[in-house]
Amino acid sequence: MKLLNIFIFCSISLFGSNLIKSGDFVIDNEHKLMWQDSKDNIYKIVSHITAPEYCKNLTLGGFYDWRVPTVEEYKYIIDKTRDDEIMIDKAFKYILPVGYWAKDRHWRTLGKWGYYIFFKSGTAYIENRTYPKLVRCVRDLK
Repeated sequence: MKLLNIFIFCSISLFGSNLIKSGDFVIDNEHKLMWQDSKDNIYKIVSHITAPEYCKNLTLGGFYDWRVPTVEEYKYIIDKTRDDEIMIDKAFKYILPVGYWAKDRHWRTLGKWGYYIFFKSGTAYIENRTYPKLVRCVRDLK
């Protein structure tokens, strides 16, 4: 499976597209990131506190080095030109117009509140870290 993913990554590198759907992933060639895009992205609800553990324990496509994305990384996949209610690039299949946790914490709350991306508006907001939301894991392409 890793060999197939390496082949897909190399093919994408040659043809220069930024976001490409490939199985349970979306590959961001420009920023060298692989995004989770599986059914868990619309069903797996976690708190900001447990999101890093979920991503760390995620095994998808033979890869084990998943993590929670930062707000900055989420900006790479936001598409505010869409005319529907989901402000994420159309390469993603599994998405809801709700909040997805980001790694970042809000410093003014002494870290008690975390950032999330609300895909209905494509904007970052903060919420108490115990509140349940979805998460979309990401990994660095080596």
